[in-house]
Amino acid sequence: MYGLVRSRPLRQEAGRKKLIAFPRPESLPAFLRKHIAEMEKTPFDGTVVGLKYTRPDDSQGDFQWENWSKVAFTEVQLKPALDDLRATPFKRFKHNFLRFNTASRAWVTWASTAMSSISGSVTLSCWGRY
Repeated sequence: MYGLVRSRPLRQEAGRKKLIAFPRPESLPAFLRKHIAEMEKTPFDGTVVGLKYTRPDDSQGDFQWENWSKVAFTEVQLKPALDDLRATPFKRFKHNFLRFNTASRAWVTWASTAMSSISGSVTLSCWGRY
């Protein structure tokens, strides 16, 4: 699972710490796309983003709470949210994070057989990096 996510170095720019907004509830991609110009007037360097997806029964699910489970997400379910992120004209917000909870409501452990579903969730959420 370690090779799936491409990360940036943990070092920060010399002398400058980052201030990340963690709004409650987290900003959804469609909101960011519409309001990013206003948000970038704040002193923050980035934000935490939440994702919603459409379940097979057409109800809406919360990716950040359901990703650490046996649910096998599809590209089609996350595509609308990821498309909104790609279309968001980020200028100053360069340090944005997708919320990915590892506290499962489904009691999935690190040794669980659900790890293949979880690694698939990680891969999809990084797909086409915005």
